[in-house]
Amino acid sequence: MITKEVVVSKFEIDTEALTVSIKLDTVIKEDGRELARSSHRRGFVPGDIEDIRTYTGKDVSAELIYLESLWSPEAVAAYLVAVEESTP
Repeated sequence: MITKEVVVSKFEIDTEALTVSIKLDTVIKEDGRELARSSHRRGFVPGDIEDIRTYTGKDVSAELIYLESLWSPEAVAAYLVAVEESTP
């Protein structure tokens, strides 16, 4: 039987920049033996909690609880101000 599974293979949080990088692997298996694997990585900025939930489609609750503490309303507001100030 051939199966396809999408797994979160990396969930990296940069606590200094307050950004997140997530790597998903799509694994194709036949009778439990891996036939193929492909990867996709995406970055997220403060406030992207719902986008992370949508992107992963997985239960990453522990990571999201930690992110919510880092991405407080004040941190998100400060990030948006910094982005606005750096845009010419």
